Amino acid sequence: MKKKHIIIAIAVFAVCIACAANISRVLQFIPTDFSKTEMIYDSDGVTRYYYHTLSENGKLAYTLILNSIREHPEEIEIPQLNDTDFHAMFCALSYDNPELLCMKKESQIAVRGAKAYFIPQYMHETELCESNRRALENAVENILNGVTEDMDAYDKELYFHDAICEKAVYTPSDDDTEGYSAYDALVQGRAVCEGYSRSIQLLLNHVGIPNYLVTGVSAESDGTSEGHMWNLVTIQGNNYYLDVTWDDMDEDEISRCNHTYFNVTSADIAKNHMDIHPENNNCTATEANYFVRQNLLISKYNAAAKELLVQEISRANENGTHALEVRFSDSQAYDKAVADIVDGDGISYLVYRAERNGKIDYQRALYVRDEDLLTLQIAFS
Repeated sequence: MKKKHIIIAIAVFAVCIACAANISRVLQFIPTDFSKTEMIYDSDGVTRYYYHTLSENGKLAYTLILNSIREHPEEIEIPQLNDTDFHAMFCALSYDNPELLCMKKESQIAVRGAKAYFIPQYMHETELCESNRRALENAVENILNGVTEDMDAYDKELYFHDAICEKAVYTPSDDDTEGYSAYDALVQGRAVCEGYSRSIQLLLNHVGIPNYLVTGVSAESDGTSEGHMWNLVTIQGNNYYLDVTWDDMDEDEISRCNHTYFNVTSADIAKNHMDIHPENNNCTATEANYFVRQNLLISKYNAAAKELLVQEISRANENGTHALEVRFSDSQAYDKAVADIVDGDGISYLVYRAERNGKIDYQRALYVRDEDLLTLQIAFS
C-alpha cells in the first residue's frame, strides 16, 4: 500500500509540473497588463527632456527599466516596441539619467510570444557598481555643500561649472567604458566630453535647474571634427548652451578654466558645433552669458575698455588667480585689442597702470584666444 501511494504521489507531482509548464507557455501568449504601473517620471521634478519625447509604450518601458535596473536583473519585462521606439527609449534612458553608471551602451530586447524583455548589459558586478554609485554620491554632496542660500540659478551653474573644471582633466580614451560618466569626471578626475556633460547635468538636477544633454559634431581648431556632447541649460526661462568641456583648459598652461562657452546662443555655438540634436533649442537670450553678467563684454576697444582691463588685472592680482578674460562684441574691437595688447605688447602698459593698486610680479603674459566667439584670456606667470 505504501509503495502505491508513493507512485500515485509522484504521478500527481509530475502532472502538476506539466500543467505549470503548459500554463507558463500559455501565459507567454497573453499580453501583460501594465496599466497599473505608476508613471512616477512624468512629473518628478527632473527635466527628463528625452522621456517626454517617447511614445506611451516607450515611457512605460523607460519607467519599468529605471525602477529596477539598479538591482542588476537579468531581464526586465516591458511592452513590445518597434526598433525605432526601442532605440529612442534606450537613448532617453541613458541621456536623462546621469546617475546610471553600470548600464552599457549596447542593449537587447527578447520577444517570447506576446511578451517582450529588456536584456541589460552591465559594465561591472553589482558590488562594484554600488561602490561607484556611493563614491559619486559623496563627490556630488561635497560640491553641493558649497551652494549657499544667496546663490541664484546663474551662480549655482557657474559654481558647478568651475568645480568640474577644477576636478576633471580631459583624457581621451580608446575604451568606451571609461571617461563617459559623471563618476569618471567627479571621482576619477578623468573624462571626455560626455563625462563633463553628465556631471553638470547631475549637479543641476540636484538643485532643480532645467537642463538636458545635446549632441553633435565639433569643429576643432586643427581643422578636424569629432562627435561631441554638451548641455542646454534654462536660466530664468531662457535657454542657453553650455560646453564645460571646451571651457576646461587643462591642456594649456594658462588656466584650469575659462568661460567662453558659458551660456551662449545658438548663433554662437553654430560657429563650431554642427549637426546639433535636438534641433531648434531657441537659445537667443544673452542675459545669463558669462561676459554679459560679469560686465566683461567690450563693444569698443577704447580708453574705457583699457580701464576695464586695468581693473581686471588688479582684481586678478588681489584674488590670486592671476588671470582675466574678456569678450568683444564685434571682430573690429577684438582685432584692435589683440593688435595692441598681444602684438604690440600693450599689456605692459596696462600692468604698469594696475600696479598703482599693488605690486604685480610676472615674467610673461600668456594668451588664449577664441576667434569664433571673440574672447581673450590673459594669464600672468
